[in-house]
Amino acid sequence: MLFLSDAQLESKAYGALLGIAVGDAMGMPVEMQSRAYIKKKFSLIDTFLPGDDVNPICKGFVPCETTDDTYMSMLVAENLCDTKGVYSVNRFVEDVLKWDAEEGKNRTVIGPSTRAALEQIQRGIPPEEAGKNGVTNGAAMKIIPAGIICSLSDKRALVRLVYEICKPTHNTTVANAGACSIAAVIAGCFDGINNLSSLIETACECAVLGESQGYETVGPSVVERIRWAINETAGLIDDEHFLDVLYYRIGTGLPIMQTVPAAFAIFNYAQGDVMRAAGLAANVGGDTDTIGAIACGMCGAWYGDSGIPQKVKSQIENTNHFDFFNIAKRLLGVRQGLHRYDGH
Repeated sequence: MLFLSDAQLESKAYGALLGIAVGDAMGMPVEMQSRAYIKKKFSLIDTFLPGDDVNPICKGFVPCETTDDTYMSMLVAENLCDTKGVYSVNRFVEDVLKWDAEEGKNRTVIGPSTRAALEQIQRGIPPEEAGKNGVTNGAAMKIIPAGIICSLSDKRALVRLVYEICKPTHNTTVANAGACSIAAVIAGCFDGINNLSSLIETACECAVLGESQGYETVGPSVVERIRWAINETAGLIDDEHFLDVLYYRIGTGLPIMQTVPAAFAIFNYAQGDVMRAAGLAANVGGDTDTIGAIACGMCGAWYGDSGIPQKVKSQIENTNHFDFFNIAKRLLGVRQGLHRYDGH
Protein backbone atom coordinates (compact mmCIF):
# COMPACT_ATOMS: atom_id res chain seq x y z
CA MET A 1 0.00 0.00 0.00
CA LEU A 2 1.08 3.54 -0.75
CA PHE A 3 0.37 6.83 0.98
CA LEU A 4 -1.42 9.03 -1.53
CA SER A 5 -1.10 12.79 -1.72
CA ASP A 6 -4.13 15.06 -1.92
CA ALA A 7 -3.41 15.61 -5.61
CA GLN A 8 -3.35 11.85 -6.25
CA LEU A 9 -6.62 11.34 -4.39
CA GLU A 10 -8.20 14.17 -6.36
CA SER A 11 -7.02 12.66 -9.63
CA LYS A 12 -8.45 9.27 -8.69
CA ALA A 13 -11.82 10.67 -7.63
CA TYR A 14 -12.12 12.77 -10.78
CA GLY A 15 -10.93 9.83 -12.88
CA ALA A 16 -13.45 7.47 -11.33
CA LEU A 17 -16.42 9.75 -12.03
CA LEU A 18 -15.22 10.60 -15.52
CA GLY A 19 -14.56 6.91 -16.13
CA ILE A 20 -18.18 6.05 -15.41
CA ALA A 21 -19.31 8.54 -18.05
CA VAL A 22 -16.67 7.53 -20.61
CA GLY A 23 -17.55 3.83 -20.44
CA ASP A 24 -21.27 4.60 -20.38
CA ALA A 25 -21.11 6.90 -23.43
CA MET A 26 -18.85 4.61 -25.47
CA GLY A 27 -21.14 1.63 -24.89
CA MET A 28 -24.42 3.54 -25.20
CA PRO A 29 -25.00 3.16 -28.98
CA VAL A 30 -25.04 -0.65 -28.88
CA GLU A 31 -26.56 -1.35 -25.47
CA MET A 32 -28.08 -4.85 -25.45
CA GLN A 33 -26.99 -5.59 -29.03
CA SER A 34 -25.29 -8.91 -29.77
CA ARG A 35 -21.57 -9.23 -30.30
CA ALA A 36 -22.23 -10.54 -33.82
CA TYR A 37 -24.39 -7.51 -34.68
CA ILE A 38 -21.76 -5.05 -33.43
CA LYS A 39 -19.01 -6.70 -35.45
CA LYS A 40 -21.15 -6.82 -38.60
CA LYS A 41 -22.41 -3.21 -38.46
CA PHE A 42 -19.49 -1.36 -36.88
CA SER A 43 -16.52 -3.71 -37.31
CA LEU A 44 -14.86 -1.99 -34.34
CA ILE A 45 -16.15 0.77 -32.08
CA ASP A 46 -13.22 2.98 -31.10
CA THR A 47 -14.87 6.38 -30.78
CA PHE A 48 -18.03 7.98 -29.43
CA LEU A 49 -21.04 7.36 -31.70
CA PRO A 50 -24.70 8.44 -31.68
CA GLY A 51 -27.35 5.98 -30.60
CA ASP A 52 -27.93 3.29 -33.20
CA ASP A 53 -31.11 4.04 -35.16
CA VAL A 54 -32.30 0.45 -34.87
CA ASN A 55 -31.76 0.34 -31.11
CA PRO A 56 -34.94 1.36 -29.25
CA ILE A 57 -33.01 1.88 -26.03
CA CYS A 58 -30.70 4.64 -27.25
CA LYS A 59 -32.16 5.86 -30.54
CA GLY A 60 -31.85 9.67 -30.63
CA PHE A 61 -28.89 9.89 -28.27
CA VAL A 62 -26.01 12.07 -29.47
CA PRO A 63 -22.30 11.11 -29.37
CA CYS A 64 -20.89 11.19 -25.81
CA GLU A 65 -24.36 11.27 -24.25
CA THR A 66 -24.61 9.15 -21.12
CA THR A 67 -27.47 7.05 -19.78
CA ASP A 68 -28.89 6.13 -16.39
CA ASP A 69 -25.55 4.57 -15.36
CA THR A 70 -23.97 8.00 -15.06
CA TYR A 71 -27.05 9.83 -13.86
CA MET A 72 -27.80 7.35 -11.06
CA SER A 73 -24.15 7.51 -9.99
CA MET A 74 -24.32 11.30 -9.80
CA LEU A 75 -27.55 11.14 -7.78
CA VAL A 76 -25.81 8.85 -5.30
CA ALA A 77 -22.75 11.12 -5.24
CA GLU A 78 -24.73 14.28 -4.53
CA ASN A 79 -26.79 12.46 -1.91
CA LEU A 80 -23.63 11.35 -0.09
CA CYS A 81 -22.11 14.82 -0.35
CA ASP A 82 -25.15 16.61 1.04
CA THR A 83 -25.66 14.09 3.88
CA LYS A 84 -21.92 13.86 4.69
CA GLY A 85 -22.01 10.14 4.03
CA VAL A 86 -25.26 9.33 5.83
CA TYR A 87 -27.21 8.16 2.79
CA SER A 88 -30.85 9.19 2.44
CA VAL A 89 -32.93 6.46 0.79
CA ASN A 90 -36.01 8.68 0.66
CA ARG A 91 -34.14 11.44 -1.13
CA PHE A 92 -32.75 9.01 -3.69
CA VAL A 93 -36.22 7.67 -4.46
CA GLU A 94 -37.59 11.21 -4.79
CA ASP A 95 -34.71 12.26 -7.05
CA VAL A 96 -35.11 9.28 -9.37
CA LEU A 97 -38.88 9.68 -9.60
CA LYS A 98 -38.46 13.37 -10.42
CA TRP A 99 -35.85 12.61 -13.09
CA ASP A 100 -38.01 9.88 -14.53
CA ALA A 101 -40.98 12.24 -14.83
CA GLU A 102 -38.97 15.03 -16.43
CA GLU A 103 -36.74 13.15 -18.89
CA GLY A 104 -38.54 11.21 -21.60
CA LYS A 105 -35.50 9.11 -22.54
CA ASN A 106 -35.63 7.42 -19.16
CA ARG A 107 -38.47 5.25 -20.40
CA THR A 108 -35.93 3.30 -22.43
CA VAL A 109 -32.72 3.43 -20.37
CA ILE A 110 -33.84 2.76 -16.78
CA GLY A 111 -33.25 -0.91 -15.96
CA PRO A 112 -36.00 -3.43 -15.21
CA SER A 113 -35.29 -3.92 -11.50
CA THR A 114 -35.14 -0.18 -10.85
CA ARG A 115 -38.27 0.45 -12.92
CA ALA A 116 -40.24 -2.28 -11.13
CA ALA A 117 -39.11 -1.10 -7.69
CA LEU A 118 -39.99 2.53 -8.38
CA GLU A 119 -43.46 1.55 -9.54
CA GLN A 120 -43.99 -0.40 -6.32
CA ILE A 121 -42.75 2.48 -4.17
CA GLN A 122 -45.18 4.80 -5.94
CA ARG A 123 -47.96 2.39 -4.95
CA GLY A 124 -46.92 2.65 -1.30
CA ILE A 125 -44.70 -0.42 -0.94
CA PRO A 126 -41.82 0.25 1.52
CA PRO A 127 -38.45 0.67 -0.27
CA GLU A 128 -36.88 -2.33 1.45
CA GLU A 129 -39.75 -4.51 0.16
CA ALA A 130 -39.78 -2.96 -3.31
CA GLY A 131 -36.21 -4.01 -3.97
CA LYS A 132 -36.48 -7.63 -2.90
CA ASN A 133 -36.45 -8.97 -6.46
CA GLY A 134 -33.61 -6.81 -7.80
CA VAL A 135 -30.88 -9.05 -9.18
CA THR A 136 -29.74 -6.93 -12.13
CA ASN A 137 -26.68 -4.73 -12.47
CA GLY A 138 -28.35 -1.49 -11.34
CA ALA A 139 -26.91 -2.05 -7.88
CA ALA A 140 -23.31 -2.01 -9.12
CA MET A 141 -23.63 0.69 -11.76
CA LYS A 142 -24.31 3.47 -9.24
CA ILE A 143 -22.09 2.39 -6.34
CA ILE A 144 -18.72 3.91 -7.28
CA PRO A 145 -19.26 7.18 -5.35
CA ALA A 146 -19.73 5.13 -2.18
CA GLY A 147 -16.34 3.55 -2.73
CA ILE A 148 -14.74 6.98 -2.93
CA ILE A 149 -15.85 7.94 0.58
CA CYS A 150 -15.20 4.53 2.16
CA SER A 151 -12.01 2.95 3.46
CA LEU A 152 -11.17 -0.73 3.67
CA SER A 153 -10.05 -0.09 7.23
CA ASP A 154 -13.75 -0.61 8.08
CA LYS A 155 -15.13 -3.11 5.58
CA ARG A 156 -18.35 -3.58 7.51
CA ALA A 157 -19.09 0.14 7.28
CA LEU A 158 -18.60 -0.12 3.52
CA VAL A 159 -21.01 -3.06 3.37
CA ARG A 160 -23.61 -1.18 5.43
CA LEU A 161 -23.44 1.86 3.17
CA VAL A 162 -23.69 -0.26 0.04
CA TYR A 163 -26.77 -1.96 1.49
CA GLU A 164 -28.48 1.37 2.16
CA ILE A 165 -27.85 2.45 -1.42
CA CYS A 166 -29.01 -0.84 -2.92
CA LYS A 167 -32.02 -1.37 -0.66
CA PRO A 168 -34.81 0.46 -2.52
CA THR A 169 -34.16 -1.18 -5.89
CA HIS A 170 -31.82 -4.16 -5.38
CA ASN A 171 -32.36 -5.54 -1.87
CA THR A 172 -30.95 -9.00 -2.58
CA THR A 173 -27.90 -10.93 -1.48
CA VAL A 174 -26.52 -11.25 -5.01
CA ALA A 175 -26.96 -7.55 -5.80
CA ASN A 176 -25.30 -6.49 -2.56
CA ALA A 177 -22.39 -8.86 -3.15
CA GLY A 178 -21.82 -7.46 -6.62
CA ALA A 179 -22.10 -3.85 -5.50
CA CYS A 180 -19.78 -4.44 -2.53
CA SER A 181 -17.12 -5.87 -4.81
CA ILE A 182 -17.12 -2.71 -6.95
CA ALA A 183 -17.17 -0.35 -3.98
CA ALA A 184 -14.27 -2.26 -2.45
CA VAL A 185 -12.13 -1.82 -5.58
CA ILE A 186 -12.72 1.92 -5.47
CA ALA A 187 -12.02 2.14 -1.74
CA GLY A 188 -8.86 0.09 -2.19
CA CYS A 189 -7.59 2.47 -4.86
CA PHE A 190 -7.96 5.37 -2.44
CA ASP A 191 -6.37 3.38 0.37
CA GLY A 192 -3.26 3.01 -1.79
CA ILE A 193 -3.44 -0.66 -2.78
CA ASN A 194 -1.13 -0.83 -5.79
CA ASN A 195 -1.38 -4.47 -6.84
CA LEU A 196 -4.29 -5.49 -9.06
CA SER A 197 -4.44 -9.08 -7.85
CA SER A 198 -4.54 -7.99 -4.21
CA LEU A 199 -7.20 -5.41 -5.00
CA ILE A 200 -9.43 -7.94 -6.75
CA GLU A 201 -9.04 -10.47 -3.94
CA THR A 202 -9.96 -7.77 -1.41
CA ALA A 203 -13.02 -6.99 -3.51
CA CYS A 204 -14.03 -10.64 -3.34
CA GLU A 205 -13.68 -10.61 0.44
CA CYS A 206 -16.03 -7.63 0.65
CA ALA A 207 -18.46 -9.32 -1.72
CA VAL A 208 -18.66 -12.26 0.68
CA LEU A 209 -19.57 -9.82 3.46
CA GLY A 210 -22.15 -8.25 1.17
CA GLU A 211 -23.88 -11.60 0.70
CA SER A 212 -25.16 -11.30 4.28
CA GLN A 213 -27.37 -8.35 3.31
CA GLY A 214 -30.72 -8.43 1.54
CA TYR A 215 -33.24 -11.06 0.54
CA GLU A 216 -31.68 -14.40 -0.28
CA THR A 217 -31.67 -15.32 -3.94
CA VAL A 218 -31.07 -18.57 -5.78
CA GLY A 219 -28.24 -18.45 -8.28
CA PRO A 220 -24.49 -18.56 -8.78
CA SER A 221 -22.08 -16.76 -6.47
CA VAL A 222 -20.87 -13.39 -7.71
CA VAL A 223 -17.58 -13.98 -5.92
CA GLU A 224 -16.96 -17.32 -7.61
CA ARG A 225 -17.90 -15.88 -10.98
CA ILE A 226 -15.51 -12.93 -10.53
CA ARG A 227 -12.68 -15.37 -9.84
CA TRP A 228 -13.77 -17.55 -12.74
CA ALA A 229 -13.85 -14.59 -15.15
CA ILE A 230 -10.36 -13.52 -14.09
CA ASN A 231 -9.01 -17.06 -14.43
CA GLU A 232 -10.68 -17.69 -17.80
CA THR A 233 -9.15 -14.55 -19.30
CA ALA A 234 -5.75 -14.69 -17.60
CA GLY A 235 -2.92 -14.74 -20.08
CA LEU A 236 -5.05 -13.83 -23.10
CA ILE A 237 -3.38 -11.32 -25.41
CA ASP A 238 -5.77 -11.11 -28.35
CA ASP A 239 -8.66 -8.68 -27.85
CA GLU A 240 -11.09 -10.56 -30.08
CA HIS A 241 -10.43 -13.82 -28.25
CA PHE A 242 -10.81 -12.04 -24.91
CA LEU A 243 -14.17 -10.52 -25.93
CA ASP A 244 -15.41 -13.86 -27.28
CA VAL A 245 -14.66 -15.52 -23.95
CA LEU A 246 -16.52 -12.78 -22.09
CA TYR A 247 -19.57 -12.79 -24.33
CA TYR A 248 -19.98 -16.50 -24.99
CA ARG A 249 -18.73 -17.99 -21.72
CA ILE A 250 -18.86 -15.45 -18.89
CA GLY A 251 -21.92 -13.56 -20.08
CA THR A 252 -22.50 -9.83 -20.53
CA GLY A 253 -26.20 -9.47 -19.87
CA LEU A 254 -28.29 -7.63 -17.28
CA PRO A 255 -27.91 -10.05 -14.32
CA ILE A 256 -25.36 -8.74 -11.85
CA MET A 257 -23.68 -12.15 -11.75
CA GLN A 258 -22.75 -11.58 -15.41
CA THR A 259 -22.09 -7.84 -15.52
CA VAL A 260 -19.79 -7.57 -12.52
CA PRO A 261 -17.50 -10.49 -13.43
CA ALA A 262 -17.29 -9.15 -17.01
CA ALA A 263 -16.38 -5.68 -15.71
CA PHE A 264 -13.69 -7.15 -13.45
CA ALA A 265 -12.24 -9.13 -16.36
CA ILE A 266 -12.05 -5.96 -18.49
CA PHE A 267 -10.54 -3.97 -15.62
CA ASN A 268 -7.86 -6.61 -15.16
CA TYR A 269 -7.23 -7.17 -18.88
CA ALA A 270 -6.96 -3.42 -19.59
CA GLN A 271 -4.67 -2.98 -16.56
CA GLY A 272 -6.46 0.18 -15.48
CA ASP A 273 -6.46 1.88 -18.90
CA VAL A 274 -9.77 3.77 -19.09
CA MET A 275 -9.91 4.25 -22.85
CA ARG A 276 -8.90 0.67 -23.59
CA ALA A 277 -11.52 -0.61 -21.18
CA ALA A 278 -14.16 1.59 -22.80
CA GLY A 279 -13.40 0.18 -26.23
CA LEU A 280 -13.46 -3.40 -24.98
CA ALA A 281 -16.80 -2.90 -23.21
CA ALA A 282 -18.39 -1.24 -26.22
CA ASN A 283 -17.43 -4.10 -28.54
CA VAL A 284 -18.22 -7.04 -26.28
CA GLY A 285 -22.00 -6.97 -26.77
CA GLY A 286 -24.73 -7.22 -24.15
CA ASP A 287 -25.12 -4.49 -21.56
CA THR A 288 -22.22 -2.56 -23.02
CA ASP A 289 -22.87 0.80 -21.37
CA THR A 290 -23.20 -0.57 -17.85
CA ILE A 291 -20.20 -2.89 -18.17
CA GLY A 292 -18.27 0.07 -19.55
CA ALA A 293 -19.38 2.43 -16.80
CA ILE A 294 -18.34 0.00 -14.06
CA ALA A 295 -15.07 -1.14 -15.64
CA CYS A 296 -13.98 2.37 -16.61
CA GLY A 297 -14.96 3.77 -13.22
CA MET A 298 -12.66 1.21 -11.62
CA CYS A 299 -9.92 2.06 -14.13
CA GLY A 300 -10.30 5.77 -13.43
CA ALA A 301 -9.94 5.18 -9.70
CA TRP A 302 -6.88 2.99 -10.33
CA TYR A 303 -5.02 5.22 -12.75
CA GLY A 304 -6.48 8.69 -12.17
CA ASP A 305 -7.82 11.21 -14.64
CA SER A 306 -4.49 11.51 -16.48
CA GLY A 307 -5.43 8.36 -18.39
CA ILE A 308 -8.31 10.19 -20.05
CA PRO A 309 -7.37 12.54 -22.93
CA GLN A 310 -8.31 16.17 -22.44
CA LYS A 311 -10.40 16.11 -25.61
CA VAL A 312 -12.46 13.26 -24.20
CA LYS A 313 -12.93 15.05 -20.89
CA SER A 314 -14.23 18.12 -22.69
CA GLN A 315 -16.54 16.10 -24.93
CA ILE A 316 -18.03 14.19 -22.02
CA GLU A 317 -18.49 17.21 -19.77
CA ASN A 318 -19.86 19.53 -22.46
CA THR A 319 -22.37 16.95 -23.65
CA ASN A 320 -23.67 15.91 -20.24
CA HIS A 321 -23.23 19.05 -18.11
CA PHE A 322 -22.04 17.27 -14.97
CA ASP A 323 -19.39 19.03 -12.89
CA PHE A 324 -17.43 15.84 -12.28
CA PHE A 325 -14.42 17.64 -10.84
CA ASN A 326 -16.42 19.55 -8.22
CA ILE A 327 -18.42 16.47 -7.25
CA ALA A 328 -15.16 14.53 -6.91
CA LYS A 329 -13.74 17.17 -4.57
CA ARG A 330 -16.90 17.16 -2.48
CA LEU A 331 -16.79 13.38 -2.15
CA LEU A 332 -13.18 13.59 -1.01
CA GLY A 333 -14.27 16.10 1.62
CA VAL A 334 -16.79 13.57 2.90
CA ARG A 335 -14.12 10.86 2.87
CA GLN A 336 -11.76 13.06 4.85
CA GLY A 337 -14.46 13.75 7.43
CA LEU A 338 -15.26 10.08 7.85
CA HIS A 339 -11.66 8.82 8.02
CA ARG A 340 -9.67 11.70 9.47
CA TYR A 341 -8.10 9.46 12.10
CA ASP A 342 -6.99 6.50 9.94
CA GLY A 343 -4.30 8.19 7.87
CA HIS A 344 -6.51 8.81 4.82
